[in-house]
Amino acid sequence: MNAAREGLRALELINATPSRKTAPPLRARIGIGIGDVVHGNIGSAGRFSFTIIGTPVNRSARLQALAKKLDAAMLITTDIAEATGVECRSFGSRALRGFDHPVNVVGFGVSDDH
Repeated sequence: MNAAREGLRALELINATPSRKTAPPLRARIGIGIGDVVHGNIGSAGRFSFTIIGTPVNRSARLQALAKKLDAAMLITTDIAEATGVECRSFGSRALRGFDHPVNVVGFGVSDDH
């Protein structure tokens, strides 16, 4: 959570530099999930690819995609916000593709303080 927020702050600083005045702003969309995952090299002897799989990875990807639709910089579920003590803006209950039940989503909008 802290690394994501620091990354968003860093983008704000980069966008504020004089050399970026005429360029479109750099933006990031972040979705964070927590839970058990499996990670490691997958593939054949000739071609390994390091990957991470599991429900939290899929949820994070769906939250990241939703962040773009909602023009939010970062989205998390309310259980993560409560566990970390982070105060966020509510984006309501949202259905995530591939999941049976909607989740309560909170986060930071692009114009919100991070």
